[in-house]
Amino acid sequence: MPIDLQAFYVGAQQAGLRFIRLLPESLKCPAGTWEDHVISSAEVANDILKKGENVGFLLTGKRGGSPNPLGLWGLEINSQEALTRYADAPFTMMVSAGDPCHRVFLGRLPDPTARRKSRKLAGSHGVVQTGILPGPGSVHPDGSLYTLQIRNPESGTWQPWDGEPIDWSGIPVVDPEPYTPSTMILIPLDEQRAREAALRVPPEWIFWSPEVPLEWNNQAYTSAKGDLGSRKIRADGYIRNRIRYGMVSRSGEEGRKTLLVIAVHLVKYLSIPDEVVQTLLTAPVHGMSKAWNDCCIDADTKKPYPWSAEEITSAIAVAHHYIPTYGVYESQKRLKLIGLMDRMKAFLQLLSLLPEPTDESPSMQTQELYELFLDMYSVDGKEFSNRRFTMALQAAISTGFLKLKNIRRTKKKLRYYQGVSLDDIDHALELSSTCSLGGCAA
Repeated sequence: MPIDLQAFYVGAQQAGLRFIRLLPESLKCPAGTWEDHVISSAEVANDILKKGENVGFLLTGKRGGSPNPLGLWGLEINSQEALTRYADAPFTMMVSAGDPCHRVFLGRLPDPTARRKSRKLAGSHGVVQTGILPGPGSVHPDGSLYTLQIRNPESGTWQPWDGEPIDWSGIPVVDPEPYTPSTMILIPLDEQRAREAALRVPPEWIFWSPEVPLEWNNQAYTSAKGDLGSRKIRADGYIRNRIRYGMVSRSGEEGRKTLLVIAVHLVKYLSIPDEVVQTLLTAPVHGMSKAWNDCCIDADTKKPYPWSAEEITSAIAVAHHYIPTYGVYESQKRLKLIGLMDRMKAFLQLLSLLPEPTDESPSMQTQELYELFLDMYSVDGKEFSNRRFTMALQAAISTGFLKLKNIRRTKKKLRYYQGVSLDDIDHALELSSTCSLGGCAA
């Protein structure tokens, strides 16, 4: 790590920020909690980066722990669309990974003590107030290096940090609300469905597109499982979260679409009866003093602007013609997971060819097995988590399919297996190849 970066970490820690050790080319920490891997000094950060591992900013924890006094947060850009949509003018500091479409702008919250929430739109952008942001000197998954960029106050252009001391308290206060991605995504109707809906509902409720959005099959979606009672509990929590996170209808800012998206989720994904949906939207749910509808406002005046009972009834009727966004996402995720599980089964089949372990057998941690699986079968860790891998591995052992010895457990999950080594796996690969050629019987 160059001397200027060491000075960066020294100054950041003096400002009250904390950093965390991360896995190579990743924003994930090793096994355990974030607090288990907090970096004690800039010198330690230096050693970690020299080893090829990553270092990240540790923001407020998910349960409110480890707050940073600056109220530091990041606008994470991951697409050209988001880069075009959001001007970077309010920000003066940026962590960039070389690709102009992948950058993190740093700002400070107006109120560092307020409850924080992070939200991301897959493949586009995200507001990161809790969790981890990349630190300079770390390596992006594509191999590019994260560098620190400072905006030139005169020209307004971005330039590499020159090593001058940073006034962390001088980082602009930027309200994250305008950048926070909304989860109010409505899958428009196709032309046929739009024509059918137009015969039954007012035209202002018809949102249609000649193309299927996001390349989703407009017929493929799932519905929530469980009986009506459990689905009602989920619906209650769904409305409660819409209120808590300010996801209410705002007149003048596609408020009608917001109402429709919520109605579609309740009617089509959760399969809640129409009369119950009407009550969920117009009466306070458990833990809330006001109904969702009573929280709806006029975007200009900020005054209450609830929907009439007739409008809500109309929105619920229209919802039956639409496709539930979450149901489509869930369907696509399950299809992808089926393919990933097939690869996992192939990997378990490979492990089953290993010789039965003895007391002297070498050891391998599950993290190493997991990384080996990702590498051998070209699997993205974001799509197949270590937790899912460990559960599948544990199931294979409990059913007797795998003979891995001396399993050690922690308070959380299976962490360590004995009886597996890379040499053993190489041998199993050779055996697997021989079997595929019909040589096992010989």
